[in-house]
This record gives sequence, C-alpha cells and structure tokens, in this order.
Amino acid sequence: MRTRIKQTIQGAIGLAIGVFILWWMFQGTSWAGLKRSFGEMRWGWIVLAVTFIGVSFLGRVKRWSYVVRAAEPRASFRSMFSATQIGFLANFTLPARIGELVRAIVLARLTGLAVARSFALVALDRVNDLIGLIAVMAIALLAYRPEKNIEIPGELFRSDSPILIPASAYHTGALGAAVFLVAVITVFVLLYVSKKLVLRVSDGIFGFLSARLSFFKPAASACGRLGGWSHHLLEQFAQGLDVFRSAPDMAKSVGYNLATWACFVAVLQCMLFAFGIESPWYTVFVMQAALAIAISVPGTPGFVGQFQVPLVASLKLVSPEVSYDDALALAILTHAINAGMVIVTGLGCLQLEGLHLLQLSDEGVRKKSGLHASPETGAVLEEDAKPKTATRETP
Repeated sequence: MRTRIKQTIQGAIGLAIGVFILWWMFQGTSWAGLKRSFGEMRWGWIVLAVTFIGVSFLGRVKRWSYVVRAAEPRASFRSMFSATQIGFLANFTLPARIGELVRAIVLARLTGLAVARSFALVALDRVNDLIGLIAVMAIALLAYRPEKNIEIPGELFRSDSPILIPASAYHTGALGAAVFLVAVITVFVLLYVSKKLVLRVSDGIFGFLSARLSFFKPAASACGRLGGWSHHLLEQFAQGLDVFRSAPDMAKSVGYNLATWACFVAVLQCMLFAFGIESPWYTVFVMQAALAIAISVPGTPGFVGQFQVPLVASLKLVSPEVSYDDALALAILTHAINAGMVIVTGLGCLQLEGLHLLQLSDEGVRKKSGLHASPETGAVLEEDAKPKTATRETP
C-alpha cells in the first residue's frame, strides 16, 4: 500500500511538472501557425514513421534475444516481446522508470527464469543499448561543427534576445565528448578481450590516486569508494559481454542494436519530411542524441514535456530558421505517435498474457528490494550472467 501511495504521489508531481513544461512551451505560440503546421502535414511520411517505430519494437526484441537465449534457450519471441512492450508501457504510465523492473518480472513469469537472472538480463540489454547511443552521439558531435557562434532562439526561454554559445566552446566540448566515447568503446573491447587486465589497471589507477591523497583523508576515502564502484561496474559490463557464447552472436546483437537506433533516426527524418522542414542531414542525429539523454533519467509520466523540449531545442539549435510552430508541432506529434504505439501494444500484451500492470509494478519493487537486501545477490547475478552449455535455438 505504501508503495502504491508513493507511486501515486510521484506520478502526480511528475505530471504536474510535465503540464507546466508544456504550458511554458505554448506561451506565445501562434495557434493559427500551429494549426497551419498540422494542416500542411504530409501523411505518407507519418505512415512511414509509424512503420519504423513498429520495426524498432521488433529490433529491440531481436537484439535482446541473443542475451536471453544464452540463459534460457527455450525463451520464445512472444515472451520477450511481451516483456519488452509491457515494460515500455510501465515507463510511459508509471513514475520512477519502473518499466525495467516490470520487464524483468514479466520475463521471469513467462519463461520460468529466476527473478535474479531476469533482472540481470534486462540490465545487460541496457548495456547493449548504450552502444547505439554512443554511435548516434558520435555522429552528432563529429558532423555538427558550427563555424560561428551558436544562437539559441530566445523564444525557447521566453527571452527577447537569443542566447549565444561560442563556437570554440562547443568545439572543445564536442572534442572532449568524442574522446570520452572512444575511451568507453575501447574499454568495452578490452573487457571482452581481457577482463583481468582492465580491472588491474583500474584498481591500480585508483590505488595510486588514493595513496597520493593520503594526506587528506576525506579525498582519499572518496577516491577509494570511487575505485570500488568502478571495479564493480566494470565487472558488470564484463559479465554482460561474457553472456555471448561467440563473437558472431555478439556481432549479430550489436548489429540489430544499431539497426534499431537507425529506425529511431529514420522516424525523426520522416517527421521532418512530413512537416516540410529542410535541415542538414545530421540534424536527426543531434535530435535523437538530445532526446535519448533527456528521457534516460526519471521524469514525468508519459515523458510529457520531457519528450518535446529536447526535440524543439535541438532542432532550433541546428536550424534556427525553422519556425517555432513547426518545431513544436513536430515534437507534439512525434511524442503522440510513440506514446500511442507503446500504450496500444503494451495493453495488448497485458491482455494476451493475462497480466495486470499495477500488480507487476508492486511485485517488481518488492523483488528488487529483496535482491538488494540479500547478501547472496551478487553471487546469484554473477552466476546467472554466465552462459550455459545447452545448445541455443535459432532466433
């Protein structure tokens, strides 16, 4: 009961924030201009965008299948699809990003997997998803290279004058981000090749820093904790890579992952074409990167406001000449299409499997708390993340 009350309060607060954001975005909007934007839409591109969203749903499951079937070869496509779509529905309708917990519970119920193993497999899929995000961000950072100061239109913040960002500051930030992304990919590769080497280097670096800071105990202690957290995180990533039985399986999973992210980008490109917006080819990559970062953190139910702001801001950032009405109309319709498809397919999967969303949410919170409280959780997850020797069925 307490969990349900807490979720209700969180949902109400989040929804209020989302409504406020939308109200803020609509201030000063020309309703006639917004009506014109919707009236001039090209419906053929909208239909194609919906198709790409549907393909992305299938791509996510296909990507995940190489992880799930390494632990449970008999897992069906239907069970993985239902778990994924019901999890999406929970993320759209319930607060605190509860969808990943719900997804794990549904997979455990439909496949007979242990709950700990199911949680681990969901976590591994999120690690895989990070590869697609890195690729999109890398393209956005490398392709968008403004030669003059960036002007963020003041209308986004109800200001009479634009906000200026020096091009040099952007270039410096983009270079730093690109170096960071390359370093992350390098660590992934090294973890797959030699986990012990990476852990030894990480422990050595933090041990050296902690020793150097020994004269200031709080800093040395913080460095030690950070080193322990880094060691644990790297081990989790390594376990995620170890679940693949072969390099071809990993390559196929990464390939479907990149194809899924390509669908996300294609959806935004279709929406630009639908509203007749002409912009540089890399605009959709900047928009997708901004959107992915914005909705990756807990926020408003249904991502109300949280979805529209990054799309409008990034589009106006790259192409300031695009009318605010067109940008806002695009963001509103893109959110509505995504939300509608997630809700329809999620509800359909709930009906098909005979499950109830709120019960799954409560069970997910209880199970997660129990796993964290158990001193054996780490060993269970480590064991579950390792592949079995049974022959895997063809996806």
